[in-house]
Amino acid sequence: MWLSLLILIPLLGLLVVAILPRGNTPRYVLLGATGLNAFIGSLLFFYSRIGDKTELLFEENYDWLFMELGGLGKISVSYHLGIDGLNAALILLAVWILFLGAWASWSVRKKLRAYVALYLILSASVMGCFVALDFILFFLCFEFMLLPMYFLIGIWGGRRREYAAVKFFIYTLVGSVLILIGGIALQRSVLNTNRMAIEAGTTQIEVQEDLQAGKISSSAYIYSFDMPSMQNPNNYPPESSLYPQQNSTPKPMRYWVFAAILVGFLIKMPIVPLHTWLPSAHVEASTPISMVLAGILLKIGGYGLMRLGYTVFPDIACELATWISALAVVAIIYGAFVALGQTHLKRLIAYSSISHMGFVLLGLASLTQVGFEGAIYQMFSHGFISALLFFMAGALQKRTGSLVMADYSGMAMQLPRWSFFVAAGFFAALGLPMFSGFIAELLIFMGAFASDYVPLWIAITAFAGLILGGAYAMRVVALMLLGKPWQNPKLSPQGKIDLSRRELTIASILLLFILLAGIYPKLLTESFGQTLGAFGL
Repeated sequence: MWLSLLILIPLLGLLVVAILPRGNTPRYVLLGATGLNAFIGSLLFFYSRIGDKTELLFEENYDWLFMELGGLGKISVSYHLGIDGLNAALILLAVWILFLGAWASWSVRKKLRAYVALYLILSASVMGCFVALDFILFFLCFEFMLLPMYFLIGIWGGRRREYAAVKFFIYTLVGSVLILIGGIALQRSVLNTNRMAIEAGTTQIEVQEDLQAGKISSSAYIYSFDMPSMQNPNNYPPESSLYPQQNSTPKPMRYWVFAAILVGFLIKMPIVPLHTWLPSAHVEASTPISMVLAGILLKIGGYGLMRLGYTVFPDIACELATWISALAVVAIIYGAFVALGQTHLKRLIAYSSISHMGFVLLGLASLTQVGFEGAIYQMFSHGFISALLFFMAGALQKRTGSLVMADYSGMAMQLPRWSFFVAAGFFAALGLPMFSGFIAELLIFMGAFASDYVPLWIAITAFAGLILGGAYAMRVVALMLLGKPWQNPKLSPQGKIDLSRRELTIASILLLFILLAGIYPKLLTESFGQTLGAFGL
């Protein structure tokens, strides 16, 4: 019930907004719904730290749809939710970024009710993606994110908002189709052995043993979309084209299905060369939507790759680890190098996000427990860091109308509060100790160097990303914050107004999470260590 609330509360808020009269009410409904979710999500996260981390917590599993399709057999779809080490920290990230993004939306005036309605639909979809354990439920929520984000960029974005929105839509749709193909292929090979046991009047273990011994007729098969079932080789019939064979060459179909899932989620992360939709989307999106896009939506790509890719196809991931890690290093270096040459602040932050998501992929490619911990930690860390930097960029743009870095100098004298948070955000992004980025990158490199699958030269080459990251971070600090105070005289005369109390509070909460995760890493690592061990990492 608790996990269902994370989905239902935004939808109830949507109903309230639909029936109440116009005015400021939608603002309060949006802030109340996302704030309540932030409170519930925080409680669930802290309970997950003390619960049994080898089991699903707060699990909800109900039969949703059961169909007999003749020659296609029987298919079951369940309403299955749960928390484990893969999603606990990301749920905490999502509820807080959505809440702070809603608070940052307080100044929205244009078509307020439509904006709030779309934001609430997006919130429910995001939470559904992180808590869903049935592929159909996950995919529905994944798709429902597409339309609200398209309109939030296309209506409330910048000058080229339509172009950015269409590009985002097309790329994400292609990724969704590939993920759907992979999910359907898995469904045709994975059985709901629990329901089969109930119908046969026996136990699930006995059904799995009989299945592997070839004693069960295919007419008795009940196919499943359940993602935890996909992770268990005992739920696959031996004759299946996706049967995970132990200590032997995987069946060819497993390569193709893993490739479809991999590419689909790499588009969402995004990883070079599937990244070109991201910079335009960030530049044109409004500040709150940039916060949500960078802080949460990119992480759904990394989370989905873990949940549906690496834990279901560990054999294929091992065989392709060298190529995937090479792709990760290309993203790390390319994103940082291109960020170094940017003149627009939001575009620089966007390319830095590509580099940081490359570190996530490197941690996953290591196929080590510490590498996976680093990947999750990096998603959590970068979620708050990118949200902080995009929020600061939006605050400056609101005051002056420009994000061209050459228009500014000596901002530490003109906007000291704003400059403090910008400097803190970039120091965290480059991995300075005491910030969350340091712990995340440390764990990722520990995993890469300890991995039997990542070549040593790839792990060493990834360090170039750290050097380039420091270079572009210091370039922003030196160019915009230091030096003689100067501002382009063509800019708005309101440019010297520093952060408001609301902006200061939002930025402080974001920085608090960054510092807390950097000073006390046990806060996160306790929530996922045992789960990853249970996956054999």
